[in-house]
Amino acid sequence: MGRIPKRLIWTLKLALGIALLVVLVSRSDTGTLLGRLGAVDLRWLAAMFVIPHLGMLISAWKWQILLRSQGRVVSIGRLFALYMIGTFFNNFLPSMVGGDVVRAWQLGREQGDNAAIAAATFMERFTGLVALVLMLPLALLQPQVVGKYPLLVVPVAVVVAGLAGTLWLLFSGVRFRVPGLARMPALVQRGVGFLGRTREHIRAFRGHRVALLACFVISVAFYLGAALTVWLASRAVALELGFGFLVCVMPVVLFIGLIPVSVNGLGILESGYLLMLGTSGITSAEALSIALLIRARILFTAVLGGLQFLAYRHKVDPSVGAAGGSGVMEGPTARRT
Repeated sequence: MGRIPKRLIWTLKLALGIALLVVLVSRSDTGTLLGRLGAVDLRWLAAMFVIPHLGMLISAWKWQILLRSQGRVVSIGRLFALYMIGTFFNNFLPSMVGGDVVRAWQLGREQGDNAAIAAATFMERFTGLVALVLMLPLALLQPQVVGKYPLLVVPVAVVVAGLAGTLWLLFSGVRFRVPGLARMPALVQRGVGFLGRTREHIRAFRGHRVALLACFVISVAFYLGAALTVWLASRAVALELGFGFLVCVMPVVLFIGLIPVSVNGLGILESGYLLMLGTSGITSAEALSIALLIRARILFTAVLGGLQFLAYRHKVDPSVGAAGGSGVMEGPTARRT
């Protein structure tokens, strides 16, 4: 049986995301939903569109810090442009190649060391994931969340334990061997070799603790900005959600959005908003109005990324869009707010 075409997989994921959105809308009070969206305060909305791009800028700064620890100097403007291009690939191109792969691939071609750049790009995302996971227990401080989801502590504990295991696998001195590698096709051998070199570059970051600490602090600031974005969206539709409450629940929402079953968390992220914002007492239609504003902002950023892609098309290898592979910590992640 042949492999399933990647474009078909992307199409199925897109269809699933659209179907989930249709279900969410159909189960909400459409009158309330349309009323909230029809009366959006454009002042709050404009602020909501600005904050996430500042978040992307500080994420590019974090990437720059990690590259500098490798002795590489890349302008913040170039890194931000690559970040924006990555959002375009995440949302619009049926390539099954994550935006992180695109930006790491291109920067690796420019710098001449794909494994080292892949390691820095991975660590930029991974430090964000570490911050996100360590902030998950904050949701357990909200009585209304625990009251509605008393078993939430179980998945939170499992995820934190999984993070601890991942840290050990990445940074321990244990070497992993693939049995029978010498008898495998040359392409597989090169791929395994690339992963091995990338892991060695990742392990080298153990000697740059100040840089890693700075990246962790920046990641926390990023997620505070994510909470601020949702607070601004709630104000735009005349709802009042506490900023402290959003700081506590947004890590859970964003982690739900990382479930890779649709295109860039389409439908999944919105479900997360309904699950968690609903604990504040607002209706599903009101929570969905906030989620849809956030999705509009995500698509807006992706369009800007497409314009960046056109501006840099003579520098970005177009074959990347047709290549196989998957994203490295592809991002809702975590960057979907």
